[in-house]
Amino acid sequence: MRWQDRHTSWFRRAVRPGRVLRGLGREERGTAAAEFALLITPLMVIMFGIVQFGLAFSVYNTMTDAARRAARAVAVQGEAPGNAGTIAQNSLQSWGHTQFSVDTEVAPDGRVTVRISTGLSEAALINPVGLIPDDAQLSTRVVMRRLPGAGGGS
Repeated sequence: MRWQDRHTSWFRRAVRPGRVLRGLGREERGTAAAEFALLITPLMVIMFGIVQFGLAFSVYNTMTDAARRAARAVAVQGEAPGNAGTIAQNSLQSWGHTQFSVDTEVAPDGRVTVRISTGLSEAALINPVGLIPDDAQLSTRVVMRRLPGAGGGS
């Protein structure tokens, strides 16, 4: 037996793949659960933020559609400006619990402006630990020109 074979054989026996892998398993037991716990928290916060933004965007689109319907009713169909709030509120009934403020204005040049606003915290799904300030507003404004033949008083 050569000198190199004699001195390297103990090394081959000591560093067998099975022994090395078995040792790693004992030292890293439970690390997957710990890593999962560390990663799931920020991922859930990001996902929750995406859901909240999507809900606020949906409320904004619904508010814009309701303002457009109310402005069209006053500008084209000749509804009285006082009825615009009722028309907008009827369009917003699907949101039920949310309080909407509807303002209608008819300018002397014939422009009909409908503004709808609500608190952003009202439009949110939930407001954990006050992340959404109470004074934050979600609002939209639609302006249409009144047709010359459209009736209704100002």
